[in-house]
Amino acid sequence: MNNILLTSLLIISSMGCAVAGDGEDTPQEDLSIQGAEDPLPSWNEGSAKNAILSFTANITDESNPNYVEPDDRIATFDNDGTLWCEYPDVVQFIFLLDRVKDMAPEHPEWNDTEPFRSIISGKRFTLSDFSVDEAMQIWAATSSNITADEYTSLARDWLDKSTNSDFDLPYTACVYKPMLELLNYLRTEGFKIYRGFRKT
Repeated sequence: MNNILLTSLLIISSMGCAVAGDGEDTPQEDLSIQGAEDPLPSWNEGSAKNAILSFTANITDESNPNYVEPDDRIATFDNDGTLWCEYPDVVQFIFLLDRVKDMAPEHPEWNDTEPFRSIISGKRFTLSDFSVDEAMQIWAATSSNITADEYTSLARDWLDKSTNSDFDLPYTACVYKPMLELLNYLRTEGFKIYRGFRKT
């Protein structure tokens, strides 16, 4: 139950929403650590930050009835829009679009076949430009007939050389500092962190 609550809390706080017991934004005591280094220095003071600090203090205090053993402390995070910047688009989909362009010389039929024709011509270039069925077609075409290790290698090589067009930075550098602080804080409090489907 505490794990589910923390997951919900992290989702809410990362969206910048207030957390209050009765659904209203009620004043809360500032729970930032007084006289100690603030574990979340990039976070605005307010109900979201206070809720995280209070929750974590309660479940790591052995005298508290809500105490959770370290082995049971789990926090999960979504990637896009929470940890990674999802502008100009979701990183995973940009990778798939680039895969289509890289593979196009081997598939001349794509020049006359949607959704591939629009990708190659540059007419459509974000996930929102495609239907769910088209997105699945793109994923299947760029992911079939290779092993998981080969796919991982392709993705790693792409990340090593690709940059976010909005910031002219590697995609791996386009992360949210407040969320990195939260990950570090939770790790120091004994949490196992899962990002997407992977433990980090």
